[in-house]
Amino acid sequence: MIRFIKKNSLIRNFNKLNKKIFKSDHKKNNGIVLVEFNAFQNLHTNLSYLSNYFSNYFSAKIFAYYNYSLVSSPLKQSFLNKVKRTLGIFLNIKTYSIYKSFNVEKFVYPNFSSQIKDKAEFKFKEIKKNLLENEDILNIEIENIKLGTLIYDGYKIYNKTPYIDLDNESFDLFLKDFIELFYFWYNFFKNENVKCIVGCHAVYAYGIPMRIAISFNTPTFAVEDGLVFSLTKTNLYQNAEFKYYKKIFSHFTESQKLKARKLALKFLQNRFDGKVGVDIKESRIPVSSFANEFNKNDKIFKNNGKLNVVIFTHEINDAANGNGKGLYPDYYEWLKEIINLSKKTDYNWYVKDHPSYHGKFTPGQKRTVTTTKELIKTNPEIIYLPSSTSHHQIINEKVDFVMTVNSDITYEYAYHNIPVLTGSKNCPTYDYDFNIHSSSKKEFEDKVKNLKNIKIDIDRNQVLEFYFMASVYRSHDMFTNYAFSDFLKKNENWEALFSDKIYDFFVRNWNEVHHKKKLKCIENFFKSGDYFLDYKHAEITIDQLIDKENL
Repeated sequence: MIRFIKKNSLIRNFNKLNKKIFKSDHKKNNGIVLVEFNAFQNLHTNLSYLSNYFSNYFSAKIFAYYNYSLVSSPLKQSFLNKVKRTLGIFLNIKTYSIYKSFNVEKFVYPNFSSQIKDKAEFKFKEIKKNLLENEDILNIEIENIKLGTLIYDGYKIYNKTPYIDLDNESFDLFLKDFIELFYFWYNFFKNENVKCIVGCHAVYAYGIPMRIAISFNTPTFAVEDGLVFSLTKTNLYQNAEFKYYKKIFSHFTESQKLKARKLALKFLQNRFDGKVGVDIKESRIPVSSFANEFNKNDKIFKNNGKLNVVIFTHEINDAANGNGKGLYPDYYEWLKEIINLSKKTDYNWYVKDHPSYHGKFTPGQKRTVTTTKELIKTNPEIIYLPSSTSHHQIINEKVDFVMTVNSDITYEYAYHNIPVLTGSKNCPTYDYDFNIHSSSKKEFEDKVKNLKNIKIDIDRNQVLEFYFMASVYRSHDMFTNYAFSDFLKKNENWEALFSDKIYDFFVRNWNEVHHKKKLKCIENFFKSGDYFLDYKHAEITIDQLIDKENL
């Protein structure tokens, strides 16, 4: 009971502050600003600021759109769920109360007319007959809107399966539902005056309203913690700002470049020392793989004169196409192909699974382990390394090559002068020369079969440049009036971001100065037309950033 009262108190205080910050104005009638409805506490503050900024800019009402269909809930809602939803809105319960507190006037839930169902059925038959192999899914378009990556990654996450079987009835059912959902939102955008959309997810079925908005040239923004992306026909994906890293860094002065690399080295060394929370991604992992001690007498690698090669897996259901299409349609197909290739080589092969996340990520990790172990059965010569295996041991034993699609080991191992073969054209390090990249499947597979012929000179300065851009310049703190890093340090748990504690943190740290700075930051970003919000929009110089991080 005490816990319940405390929880409600945190929400009430948060809502009270929202009502103070965002004055209600029911005279706004120039269209709609759509904002994603979700239960992610860490995103609600940023959603409230962005939706209200654009509401004022366009003089538009704010509607929240339900976006869980075909991700964590079925397309057709049960009668009981509909009742719960209606009561939640009417009684102003929990998340509904939060959204209403920052001026959401209506909650939009998909519903399906017979016309939509008929149209979806026709389109399904048309698409299905052209799907001859899995990669064909990635090329699916409806109404000239690219949807293939959303369908591919969406099916896997919804059905919790590591791979796609085109002959499986579950895929047909998902595809039909996906098309129905698409046409609901397509008709909504055709018939309603949507001025802007602010969401949190541009992947899976989540991404449908955003893709449609982009096709209508409607301003489209994706929010992730303190990160904000403006999505367009030329930038469909969030979290792809790495394509701009080299250009941005090139504009630094020589003094700034030197200081940036020094700061990156300091942060990297903290990672290598096993510290968790050096950057926001690492905070998800309870124990760093660099922290694990090992017995130097217990060797991992064989000493038989053959190359020792380690494959680093990814969470098997993760959005492999979240940054765009890669060389392989997903992490499963990439891993399967390497295992097939391993039988044609004379190397010592090892597989190390994705690091163990805690909380809500645990089920995905278990599926990854199960899938990996099942795949390597086809080649008994491959040795499985648990996710807890120390990176230090692998590095100290001087592994010859490592392979990944796009993980952090691209720069971690490169810094230790170890060749890393990547498996995607959308790997964040693709524009840098400290990894071994491929532009096609054939090129990748040829390299796997001929590792002995590959030579690479790794420039550590490039590694440090990349790490500075990816983990310092790319800050989750920038668009917030509180520091995510400070919050995480205080709570010692990444899962705290998804708790009501963050409401309390926001309320306690809010002030008028930060409030005005945040609105100005949004204004500068919107007017710039840039792909992602960065320090110049917050009117922070590179020198100020570096000095702040050095404190």
